[in-house]
Order: sequence, then structure tokens, then C-alpha cells
Amino acid sequence: MPTQKNGITFLWKNYFFQNGSYYKTDRSHKAAWCNACLSGHMAIQREMDARRTRGGEIVQMRSDEELREHVLANSEPICGKIERMVAHARKCYYISPDAQTSILLAFRPQEQIQAPSPRPPSDQLSSSPSAQQIDTVATRFQVSPSTNPRPVKRTRSLHSLAQGGIKHLVRSLAPSQLQEEFSADLCKLFISTNTAWYAAENPSLHRFVHKWVGSEVVVQDRRILSGRVLDNEVKKVEEALAKKVRGKEATGQCDGWKNVAKSSVISTMMSVENEQYLIQTHDVTREAKTGEQLLKHVLEDKKLMEEKYGVVLIGWCTDNGPDGKKMRRLLQDLFSWLIVILCWAHQINLVVGDFLVIRCTVTEDINRALEVIKWFNNHGTALALLQTEQALTFQGSFWALILPAITRWTAHYLAITRYLKIKPALQICWARNEYKLITCAGTKQDLQEKARVIQDYVRDEGLWGRLQK
Repeated sequence: MPTQKNGITFLWKNYFFQNGSYYKTDRSHKAAWCNACLSGHMAIQREMDARRTRGGEIVQMRSDEELREHVLANSEPICGKIERMVAHARKCYYISPDAQTSILLAFRPQEQIQAPSPRPPSDQLSSSPSAQQIDTVATRFQVSPSTNPRPVKRTRSLHSLAQGGIKHLVRSLAPSQLQEEFSADLCKLFISTNTAWYAAENPSLHRFVHKWVGSEVVVQDRRILSGRVLDNEVKKVEEALAKKVRGKEATGQCDGWKNVAKSSVISTMMSVENEQYLIQTHDVTREAKTGEQLLKHVLEDKKLMEEKYGVVLIGWCTDNGPDGKKMRRLLQDLFSWLIVILCWAHQINLVVGDFLVIRCTVTEDINRALEVIKWFNNHGTALALLQTEQALTFQGSFWALILPAITRWTAHYLAITRYLKIKPALQICWARNEYKLITCAGTKQDLQEKARVIQDYVRDEGLWGRLQK
């Protein structure tokens, strides 16, 4: 343990501040302020100023000197005794683990390092500096070193520094970096959970963050999250993608459809080593659906792939629509070395369609099964009876009847597979509840006749056999 003089000099020089005043009525010891506490409180005040500036409450933020004076005036000093300052360092939430370990090592009593909080005698600090630091942090936040979560790839994020929560982050990151990390993670949270940007304006979210995270960070305006913050995250993803695929061979592909807003769009992807990456989406609602116009977008996206991501484009694939067919011919004329092919997934789908036209009985059987599915889905009482019967038949489990969408490939296969799966429950349901199922269709004769047709389909073993094939 250092001498009294060396010890007090060590603390004043590195970890504590004094302005020359004495501690209260004590005329022998100076008033001391922890440098880490001062920096932490200044960071909080700085963020509060930034928030008030954005809200128009103040014109400009205070300077560092003004913030320091404010914190000193509103912070209670401690007595400048060695034991008081060491005791403060042991429990200070703003001081770094390295600084805390250095103080504890310098003032350890009889070669024993007193941990920041009580610990069992068998769990003493190691003589290795790195182990001391890990053990100190783990003790402080009541986390066992053996149960630490495995490290993640991103070393400077809210997740990788999560051992001590926001208090640990405040002293590990600068205030601006802390706010930037929080906003970036909040932006990704909104996207991954499909949350509207307007949630950033919800007072409940602000209260939640203030209560459980603290005033060190704020929920920024939705226009900032969906603007600058989102742009930065997109830039990071694009840079990571460029680093991953640069110099590798790629195949381009494009397809068009209507989005939920009924706008016609064409999206381009590239396939690199069996992985697909979305490159760009074009709104072509007001454009002519011609091969020349599609070629214009393909050339633009080809240039983007080669220049921005550095891939070697060796082929291009589209469906066999009129615009795609002409575009492939024009593209082949421009780049004779390029492999230009049509999408065989589309072709197989068309082949299946042609097969169903020839084998009309298959289409009829599928339509009968779909009529049963639609009838049950459209009658709540019948659906409830079927679910109850499934729970009895399948030991508590029941499955929904799938109504396929024409644009979803394999949807019809999945719908019929599910229909076949619940065959026992479906037939038993009709046997037990025939009167209820017919009357729940309605009081009109035609509605009850339709219910009896559905009953015939359910009881038709020939239909079940053909669907099974």
C-alpha cells in the first residue's frame, strides 16, 4: 500500500478534482469531486441541452466550461481523505473498470483486493490484470464470469456492452456515440418488428425509455430514424455486401409484380454463390411495359452490380413474358458473351398448368376440395365444430384449412396436403354434427342444399383417394 503522501497524490492527479475549498467544516481536508462522476453528469446535461435545443426551449447548448461549473455547483463533494475517495471509487458507476482496478490494487489491504461488493472467500480476484478487470466488472453487476453471454461480432454496440446496462455504456461510450448506437439499434428494432415509424412519436415509448434506459439517450424524431439513421444503416449493409461479393461471379435476375399499393414494380436481384441479394426496385407504373424499357433498367442495374459491388456478371435471367422475351434478345445482342436464359421455375409452373388442362379430372377434384375448405372457412359455427373435433382426434391439436392464393407457388399443394391431413376429423365431424352443420348454413333451401353437397364431398372416398394420388 502506498504511503499517505504518495497515495493522496496518486488519487488527486488521476481520479479526483479539487477547487481549493475545504470539505464543509473540516479544515484539514479538501472537498473532492470524482472526475468520472463529473464527466458522466456533464454528458447527461449535454444531452438534455441537445433535447431542449431541438424542442426550441433554448437557443444554443452550454459550453463544456459552463456545464462543468453547473455540475460542480449542484454535486455534493466528498471528503478528501484517502479512505473516503477509495470507498467512492469502489462503488462509483461512472469510473471505468480499469481505473477502479488500479485504485483497488494500489490500496489493497495486506495483499488482498477488496472487491466492490461482498463476495464469498473462494471467489477472490486473480493476480492476472485481465482477470481482475473481468472479475471486478462481473462482481459489480452481479454477473458470474462463467455465465457471461458469448461475444457477438459487433464489439462496440449496446448488445456487446450489455453486462452493465446503460450505466456501463455511459462510461464506455462518448455521449454522441451512445446516442448514435441507441438510434441505430432502435431503427433496426422498428424494421425487424415491422413497427411504424410513427411509434417514435408515441409518448408511451418515450416514458418507457426514460424509465428503463434513462435520460442518457432519447428517442429521436421519426424523420431522423427513417432518414439519416436508416441511410447510415443501409450504407453499412451495402459496404458489408460489397466486401463479401467483390470479385466473385454473379447472375442477375429481374421480375415484375404489383405491390400492396397496386403499383407496378420491377425488382432486380443478384445471385452469388447460391445466395440472393436484392439490388434495386423500380416503380414502372407510368412506364410502357416494353422490352426496350425493361432493357434500360437491366443495363442500369448491371452497371450498379459491377461498379458498386465489384462482381463479375456472367448471366441474366427473366420470365418469358413479352417484355422479358424481347429484353433477353436485345441484351444478348449487346453482350454476346453473357448467358441469357429464361426462368425455369416459371416454365415448370406453366407446364403444370398445361398438365392440369389435359387432366381435367385433377382440376375438378382440387376444386371440390377447395369448395369444402371455403365453406368451412366462411361458416364460423362449422369451423368451430371442426376445430373441436380435431382437438379430440389429434390429442389437443388442430390445424387451419388453407385457401391457396393463385400467386403463391405450391400453395395448392400445401392446401390439399393439409386437407388430407385432417380427413379423419373432417369425416367424424360430419357424422356427429350433421344437423348442426346443415342448419348453420342458413334457413334458405339453396344454402342447405349447398351444405349437403359439401357433405357428399367429405364422404366421397373416391375423391379422397384421387387427391391422395
